[in-house]
Amino acid sequence: MGSLVCMNSSPTDYNYAMELIRQNRLEESLRILEPLCNAGTAVADVWCWSGVAQLSTGQLDKAARSLRQAVEMAPANPVANFALGTLLIRHREWDEALVYLNRALEEGHVQANVYWSIGICLVWTQKYHEAIEAFSKGLQLEPDSASICYNLASAHDQLHQNPEARHFALKALEREPQHARAQILLARLDTQDRQFAASRRRLEQLVQQELSPHVALDAAVELAKVMEKQEDYQAGFQQLVRAKETVWRNPGPEVAGADNVLEEIGAHHATVNRERALNWSRSAYEPLPGKLIFLVGFPRSGTTLTEQILESHPGIVATHEVPVLGQLSTRISSLVGRAFTYPQELDSLDKTETETLRRLYWQRITDALPEDAASGKILLDKVPLNIVQLSLIARIFPESHVLVALRDPRDVCLSCYMQEFSLNSSTVQFLDLRQTGRFYAAVMGLWLHYRDSLSLPFLQTRYEDIVDDLEGVSRRLLDFVGVDWHADVTRYYEKARQRCQRTPSYHAVTQPIYRASIARWRNYEHELAPIVPLLQPYIDEFGYSS
Repeated sequence: MGSLVCMNSSPTDYNYAMELIRQNRLEESLRILEPLCNAGTAVADVWCWSGVAQLSTGQLDKAARSLRQAVEMAPANPVANFALGTLLIRHREWDEALVYLNRALEEGHVQANVYWSIGICLVWTQKYHEAIEAFSKGLQLEPDSASICYNLASAHDQLHQNPEARHFALKALEREPQHARAQILLARLDTQDRQFAASRRRLEQLVQQELSPHVALDAAVELAKVMEKQEDYQAGFQQLVRAKETVWRNPGPEVAGADNVLEEIGAHHATVNRERALNWSRSAYEPLPGKLIFLVGFPRSGTTLTEQILESHPGIVATHEVPVLGQLSTRISSLVGRAFTYPQELDSLDKTETETLRRLYWQRITDALPEDAASGKILLDKVPLNIVQLSLIARIFPESHVLVALRDPRDVCLSCYMQEFSLNSSTVQFLDLRQTGRFYAAVMGLWLHYRDSLSLPFLQTRYEDIVDDLEGVSRRLLDFVGVDWHADVTRYYEKARQRCQRTPSYHAVTQPIYRASIARWRNYEHELAPIVPLLQPYIDEFGYSS
């Protein structure tokens, strides 16, 4: 901590503020530190500790300003770098967070929580081997950490390394016997090993405990799955309903944004028409470095399976749900340097602005891949709900092709409802069964509108057809993409085991194709009855009436 605080102020004020921080009296400390910062003469330490206190009290915008100022004034300040990295994790800016967290290490802030934070960023960027290395270093510094043990278990689980995952989950429980997420992971491993009774017993004991709503929901999801394996369908479903209702009744920021997603879908519907889309298709731009395919569909419709089939071809590289397009759509105004309402003003983009967006997209999507991975290959961008963003795709990538994954709407909605998702303003819809049905109808209704309006080349494939005729559908997919037949695509699961997946399907796609997920809805026909009228137009349209 520097002894010079700011010009024309007393170091005593700063020292008292630091004493308040040590006593966790953060709001009081900010009443001293913030005026010093606002005076415009504060040194880096004042900005740094003001940012730390703001971060700890949930004032994220203020914390970002303070910590960035601190790092700009003193790039080697380890506390400011660590705090800024932590803040960026809250905003899910994983790559930028890693820059500051690694700098904190370089400047001597070698602590377990730094390695833990680095590991979290690496997990979310699907760099599981590197994450395991970071967590392991953290565990060396803090051997009693149940949290680090659990995160090691989870990273090994993502790599399909079940013995290692079980080992570290048990280590987490040795250190913290009430660690609920370690219990859930062990139950999932038991289920994978077909130890259904053991899994159910563990989970039934867990859901009787006092758990946070989100942890209780994760436990209920796993319990419903294992009860389904035992053909105890209705009891499992009711476990899930109770847990989901609890989260739905305690709205967080994700729930508050649920209506915004439906409003955006309506705005896309109103923006796109055939005449406008035809004009977009005639636009000419600098050629992209490679061919671009978008793979979209409602979640749980078979997009991950389709992606794994295609990526098994040596001429195709997949992005594994890197949300570059979605990020681009929320930042168009800042990227083009003017006020912009999305999607209503897509027509207003001029050639220079569109070229800028194309260039930024390609740079960011390829930066997310291993070096030179896209060189000479077709790029497959798979983010299921980019189906909503097809208007943006048609506007800035008129030369791209689109694959749309379909599946029986009843199975889709059931699977979404019974699945564990990281909550955001889209996946929060799956906390309520009726809302799931409404969301499906809105998204797929928009797809039908797009299908009739846009000029993008597209191919629809049905999950059930892939299961019935893997080679035949694979040939159709490869023909559409524009590559020759390669037998590896029918052995996609062998390569999938070597890859890392962050999707809910990450275990399923490492197995040979199976029929268990077809017509799964029949086991829950009574429970699904309230939403079938919403789904019926799409059941008919996509050929599932019989």
